[in-house]
Amino acid sequence: MVVSMTGFGAATGSFGDSEISVEIRSVNGRHLKITNRLPECLQQHESDVERLVKAQIHRGTCTVHISISANSKKGRFELNADLFRELWNSAWPIAQEFGVSRDAIASSLMQVPGMISDLKSEAAATPPFEAVESVCTAALAEFDAFRVREGTAMQQELLRQVTFLIERTDEIASRLPGIIEAHRARLGERARALADGILAPSQLSELTREVAQLADRCDINEEVTRLGCHLVDFKTSVQEENNQGRKLDFLCQEIFREINTIGAKVNEIEMSRITIDIKNTVERMRELVQNVA
Repeated sequence: MVVSMTGFGAATGSFGDSEISVEIRSVNGRHLKITNRLPECLQQHESDVERLVKAQIHRGTCTVHISISANSKKGRFELNADLFRELWNSAWPIAQEFGVSRDAIASSLMQVPGMISDLKSEAAATPPFEAVESVCTAALAEFDAFRVREGTAMQQELLRQVTFLIERTDEIASRLPGIIEAHRARLGERARALADGILAPSQLSELTREVAQLADRCDINEEVTRLGCHLVDFKTSVQEENNQGRKLDFLCQEIFREINTIGAKVNEIEMSRITIDIKNTVERMRELVQNVA
């Protein structure tokens, strides 16, 4: 099963008058890197938070943000009534002198810094880490579900692409005997022309070189066999358990190397088209694999 390195999860919980909020997000990366953004009261539990995250994540760049705020029963905002009265008593006489309405004065006073307090941002009592851990676990569950959903879509696309590569590899194997036969026929004609005196004896060395090239370039059975094995291994790995990202990346490199060798050895138009199709598909696979955990 493929799991994406990209993920997001959030959860909230309450303990007494405190509200705990946890947000976890990650992007792809070769190794695991965890950045914690914790309130001062939880700094001593940074290693505990990392332990929870490492139990779920093995690769990628992950950011964990935890906040604790007051969960006031009076509501989120509170008006500073004393400040409002003080400013009103000072402003209203002047407003009357200039014909300014009550509504305009009240609206202006509401904009004064400190007139409205955000109760959520007030200092909250520090909850025990067990309560924070419970919210972290809920956020990690949502985070993991996100990665699985994205990974499932990636898995289906990778299976479609590797199936296409297997079909194109079979096409290479089926075309190879015809290509070799065409080369042999052409060389046979040149050998007969040389025997009949149509070609000059000085061209014998060139003919010999072409024969050697035929023996070397058309012998791609080993590359085709290795390519087929890599593709089968890739298809199997995509359907196995998690944490196959590094292996899939390595297999993509090996698949590309084998098809590159085949393309360099066999100089034939249709074979060149097939190898280009395979290379383009492998590049698209590598882009997906870079995000596999």
